Amino acid sequence: MNDNIFYIFFLGIVIASAIIVYVRSKKSKAIDIEDKTKMEDKETDPLNSPESDLALQLAMIEELKGDINKASDSPVEEMYLLRDKLNASKDEAEFNSIKQELINLIKDNSPKDSSGKHVSIAFIKEGGDMLDGIIMSDIKKMSYKKEELDIHDMFIHANILQNKGENNEACALYTYVLELIFKDPGSIQNEDYYVCKPNDEGESNVIPISGVSFNLGKSYLVLNHLNEAKQCFEKSIELNPDNWLHSHHYLGVVKIKLGDFTTCINDFENALKIDENNSDSLYMLGVAYASDSCELHNLEKATEYLTEYLKLKPKDSSALSLINAIKNK
Repeated sequence: MNDNIFYIFFLGIVIASAIIVYVRSKKSKAIDIEDKTKMEDKETDPLNSPESDLALQLAMIEELKGDINKASDSPVEEMYLLRDKLNASKDEAEFNSIKQELINLIKDNSPKDSSGKHVSIAFIKEGGDMLDGIIMSDIKKMSYKKEELDIHDMFIHANILQNKGENNEACALYTYVLELIFKDPGSIQNEDYYVCKPNDEGESNVIPISGVSFNLGKSYLVLNHLNEAKQCFEKSIELNPDNWLHSHHYLGVVKIKLGDFTTCINDFENALKIDENNSDSLYMLGVAYASDSCELHNLEKATEYLTEYLKLKPKDSSALSLINAIKNK
């Protein structure tokens, strides 16, 4: 029994020793193979030859570029933010300050060549477009350009908004156009015509201020802002009383909507002085004279104007109904 125990113990020692020897042998071989591989790579690597200095420098630069873009996500994001601020600068002083800050940040994160000069590389944020990268040379070329407001384009856009029925937006834009015009009185001719700055072709567009006021009044009228509309039509007439027959007509319409069936008569008559065949004003004169609220109430005149209106629009049922109502009074 004791002999068996001793035999098992001795056999265990032999097996353990064999395992240790085997592991040490494998480790030694692995080290030898690794060293040999390194030596072979060193001997066959073209960058280790004396003729490969330029290639070595380029390889180092490419490695540095990769390391910078990987390790400096925060500076790159800050560069993009500064560039956005640069493009939105409100004045030249702010532009120059942000530009210098961006240049300094680029320098701090750019590699240098063997002479110590910064290497120009593109900084691209993660997921960004390669064509939208930030490059030092591009930033240095940037200069402040004050964007001139094109008042004529704003006026045209306001007209488009009005035609689309977007009258709140149209009112805001017409109002802004008028503000800009009156801030530049030197460009106003004959009190009513604003001469815009020349465009790229050297041409200057002209905006009739009375026309802007009239259009603003129309949008106010649609929105039922009657007092504002009235002021706009009055301003349009003040600037050019002989040109805007529609300003006279719509001023009369606003007055009727405000309950004034008397002074509106003068506005409709002024519109007819410019165009005697203005059917809308003929009809509204008939309405005004026929109203019991009119201080100049006159059914004969009402019938006369409505008859003239029907000569232009004989099938208008509302005019026919109004004449019949007058006859039955």
